[in-house]
Amino acid sequence: MSGAKKNQRIDDDLHFIDFSSLPMKSDESTRPAWVLPDMHIFLEAFSSSYKQAYDFLIAIAEPLSRPPHVHEYVLTQPSLMSAVSIGMTTKDITEGLDHLSKNFIDRRVFATIRKWTSKHAKVKLVLQKNKYFLESPDQTILQELLQNKVIRTAAENGRAQAMEEMSRNTAAVENAEETNKNSASSHSSLGTASVSSLMMSIVSTAQSAAPSSFTEIMTGHQKSQNAEDFLLKQVIEKDTDESIDTSTAQPTLLFSFRISSANVEDVRRECFEMGYPALNEYDFRDDPISKPLPIELRATTVIRSYQEKSLTKMFGNGRAHSGLIVLPCGAGKTLVGITALATIKRSTVVVCNSNTAVEQWREQIHRWALINEKHVVRFTSQSKQQLSDPCILITTYSMLTTTNRNKESEAVMDMICKRDWGLLIFDEVHGLPARTFRRVISSLKAHAMLGLTATLVREDAKIEDLVYLIGPKLYEANWIDLQREGFLARVQCTEVWCEMNHAFFKDYLASDAQHRRLLYVMNPNKFRVCEYLIKFHEARDDQIIVFCDTIFALKHYAQMLRKPFIFGDTKEEERILLYDYFRHGQCKCIFLSTVGDTAIDLPDANVIIQIASHFGSRRQEAQRLGRILRPKATKGEFNAFFYSLVSRDTSEMYYATKRQQFLVDQGYSFMVVSEIADLPIVKERREKGEPPLVDYSSLHYSSSQEIEESLRMIRDAKKEEGEVEKIIQKDSLEEVRLSKRRTITDAAAAPVSLLASGSSSSSSLSVTASTPTASFVEGSASALSGGRSGVYSGTSPSPSPSPSPSSRSASTSSQPQQKKQSKFFAKYNREEERMRKKGAELFKRE
Repeated sequence: MSGAKKNQRIDDDLHFIDFSSLPMKSDESTRPAWVLPDMHIFLEAFSSSYKQAYDFLIAIAEPLSRPPHVHEYVLTQPSLMSAVSIGMTTKDITEGLDHLSKNFIDRRVFATIRKWTSKHAKVKLVLQKNKYFLESPDQTILQELLQNKVIRTAAENGRAQAMEEMSRNTAAVENAEETNKNSASSHSSLGTASVSSLMMSIVSTAQSAAPSSFTEIMTGHQKSQNAEDFLLKQVIEKDTDESIDTSTAQPTLLFSFRISSANVEDVRRECFEMGYPALNEYDFRDDPISKPLPIELRATTVIRSYQEKSLTKMFGNGRAHSGLIVLPCGAGKTLVGITALATIKRSTVVVCNSNTAVEQWREQIHRWALINEKHVVRFTSQSKQQLSDPCILITTYSMLTTTNRNKESEAVMDMICKRDWGLLIFDEVHGLPARTFRRVISSLKAHAMLGLTATLVREDAKIEDLVYLIGPKLYEANWIDLQREGFLARVQCTEVWCEMNHAFFKDYLASDAQHRRLLYVMNPNKFRVCEYLIKFHEARDDQIIVFCDTIFALKHYAQMLRKPFIFGDTKEEERILLYDYFRHGQCKCIFLSTVGDTAIDLPDANVIIQIASHFGSRRQEAQRLGRILRPKATKGEFNAFFYSLVSRDTSEMYYATKRQQFLVDQGYSFMVVSEIADLPIVKERREKGEPPLVDYSSLHYSSSQEIEESLRMIRDAKKEEGEVEKIIQKDSLEEVRLSKRRTITDAAAAPVSLLASGSSSSSSLSVTASTPTASFVEGSASALSGGRSGVYSGTSPSPSPSPSPSSRSASTSSQPQQKKQSKFFAKYNREEERMRKKGAELFKRE
């Protein structure tokens, strides 16, 4: 391979490396992949060995793009960590790659794989009696970790906690001896047990003020008898040589030190950065302390093949591995979680993003499993049930992280934090890296953690934190493969370019950012397309969801078309009622804001019309598509339809391209049309000679008077009416701020022709804007809006009252942050102003 580098031509302008001269194997036509020196892998999806190759590559590499014919993957340190954590060896990985590769693999690739896998699976984070320990069979590794300041501080804090507990236990024993001699012996034995368990990880005595050396923090210890037996059993199982005399086998010597619970996240991060990821493995079959949970899957419950694969990765060697499972919306993530907790059969916490999701999890648990109602407990703003032991606790991110609790909630939270949980399931885990929500990791103590999501993507790059917060990615399904096999609906994605009305576009060029947004969302031509699509699909007996992030426009559309709508201020009872009407076919169309992006169960919906979104959020686009991905009984090439309506020659076109990137990487393609008559489903009816389903003359905005009235309403609207719905937690502000900063940078670099020419293709623009994590708010309407509701109301939400003197003083500390954000928005508005003037000049020329 010495000549490989010479043959790799690098083009700095186009940013690609030419690997066409790589030496190929003689039987390369029978192999499905190329493994390149830069750690990238390309897989032929049309190869006869595609399925086997895909299962192998998804276990060791990160998928970058999976269009229909050729997939792209990249080998990364976290992806190889995932492979090692499920039992794969370095030899398995290198030999597997060599077997699949068409070309001879550069030896540097193998060297990098060996380097990245050599340190994995050497350190474990163990939970014992509500205390965390870092554990390793190699004393030198722990000694190396203790050279790190953060880890050493966590160990010193852990030691201080241990000494304090020892002191309390000793005092308790002495008091017991003085007050009741009859109970002295039992109390004394308890005290001795506590001291013994603490001394397992600490050598120095109470007289030592602080550890000054490695031996003061750590000591070698042997496992208890139960664990000793298990380790011996594992040695026997792994060695098939029956001639070995196992009676003389020595128990495994492990070394560990205790760390403070408050420093768990920091320790995980530092271990990961040092190349020793602290893995979580739970031997749930040999846990004599936790009470077994009486739960069984129903006999009628059937696990699909890809769900079984994901669970196999989690329970690879008979233990529960912590990590992430990524499945598309509608592919049964909830059932995977229920099967996992039914396998472990220990107390479990399920963390959701809303009250609606909590109720859905509770319903799904009883649907798929047999368990007594008393063992399924909810902890929400509306329901605070007492914990049973064992139990399944279903709650929300907000309930676990809020600091303003009443006495009842505080008592329940105290019980939750003091218990050792067998499993911690994070639904919609992509929200966990938010600054506040990640505190859940330190607050709750669990032997194993499982993260579930359909969109492992964030706009602030914090998605990578999940690798050390929870664990590696255990499994990720291919959306198009599941669609091909009938597990997901066959979706036709269409982007409809709606010409801006002349009067609206003239105002657009002369308005501020907020009014510009209202103008392109409420563009009369877009309204007519939306109305046409609704009437067309209602005539076909389809069920339609219309998404709009701008509440002013949401209400206008829904009231003009006489359709129900739901947004952040809608009360929980009203939401449930409207969702039920929709499920039972009593209404065929419903308008939703960002509250409908996640955690709604509308399995029969098969049409999405998106009229407004939140900038360039890839995650929101995928989540909305997921609302119609449930498999449908109807036949034909497509049985679900996703429409994204975009006003031409506006900034909306720029964001539309960004939003679609995630779905394009999953293998979806978007058809672009600019006329209603060009829609595939309309053309099909016309070609068959069938009469049109919608009369154009019946659509709104057929007269100039209607258009003028709408334009006047927009001009009179308050500036804040043009903003997107802000159901957002303070912990999510950082993600939004960072994405805004990147949006500003992109806007400065965006070609002016993007606004003037209507072209939406710009390969040089690669940064997207963010969506607020609206779905992570506690689902109570009163918590969001003080109890306001407006499902059928045409009025705008009233402005917030002025802050009280006390709250005003409390908010003073946030003023520098607000000034910093206002600078970002000012710069963003200046760039928009510059682009608007350029557009105005072109408009005058025309």
